[in-house]
Amino acid sequence: MGKKVQLTVKGIHGGDSGQNSTEEFTVEAEYFERSGTRYILYEERRENDRIPCTLKLKNGILELTKKDFCRTRMIFERGCEHPADYATPFGALRLGIRTEELDFGQTDSPLEIQADYCLLQEGQVFSRCKLIIKIQDLV
Repeated sequence: MGKKVQLTVKGIHGGDSGQNSTEEFTVEAEYFERSGTRYILYEERRENDRIPCTLKLKNGILELTKKDFCRTRMIFERGCEHPADYATPFGALRLGIRTEELDFGQTDSPLEIQADYCLLQEGQVFSRCKLIIKIQDLV
């Protein structure tokens, strides 16, 4: 169907206290294009769980879908705010995602995407975040 690639995802979350938490992982993923849209399929591993995830890139918009115990769909579009059901172990929280910057880099290989965004609850910022995604051919 597509080609195998190496995917690295790094998330940096900052709270009100000024403390940042960073999460990073690298996995093998499947990359393909269909009708002008690029897709990256991978599994995120958490403890004993494997969570199917899809990255979708089209027209300057990044969409991340996770099929966890509840479906999480996050849309990153520069200058826009989108609602998201954010999965937690206690159920889904309804949050807003306001993307301040979204950069798809200048080359296709390796492809690097950076999103600077805020998580909003009831219209108020409670976390400033950065998502860095790197997609490269397997060596």
